[in-house]
Amino acid sequence: MQHDRQNDTRSAVGVVILAAGASRRMGRPKQMLVLDGETLVRRTARIALSLACGPVAVVTGAHAATVAATLGNCDVEQVFCDQWDEGMGASLSTGVEWISGRYPDLQAVLILLIDQPGVDATYLGALLQLFKQSGMPVVASAYEETLGPPAVFSRELFPELVGLRGDSGAKKLIRSKQAQCASLPFPAGGVDLDTPEDWGKYTFL
Repeated sequence: MQHDRQNDTRSAVGVVILAAGASRRMGRPKQMLVLDGETLVRRTARIALSLACGPVAVVTGAHAATVAATLGNCDVEQVFCDQWDEGMGASLSTGVEWISGRYPDLQAVLILLIDQPGVDATYLGALLQLFKQSGMPVVASAYEETLGPPAVFSRELFPELVGLRGDSGAKKLIRSKQAQCASLPFPAGGVDLDTPEDWGKYTFL
């Protein structure tokens, strides 16, 4: 899987994939759960790379070595968050700080989780298109009467993303910016894989 470096321009959107958690509720690393012959973290990386919108960074933490092994030859950049146990905010902060520092011309960042199996390239392409057309600094996914990831944040919000701490993740920032937020319906967004019961229900479908 090759990442098109020519897209790393002033119009590029970087992708940050959050894969640092310990998966305590699942009881095993959910990054490594296999769906249709592919681990969840590799599947998310593959979809992100297929967008060819800019560089892709995977934030690792609790299971960094295992995640690194499954990513293999994926053309992503792995960023270790040494404060992963503080919560999603720390992972998000680490990822955005790293990718915006490495690629200073990025105009936005797309935040992805690895436990939303409904995410695909078609939906993410529509989300990116809405970001370009709307002119809004935030474009988020609408599901189950809330707004959340996948979400795109413009560079003007990078400092606020980097300032996140603890369990204060993307949803909190989206809520604080609702007047400046466009949204795209994502009915499948309500399905996330946090527990063995979630996984069993989803794979039984």
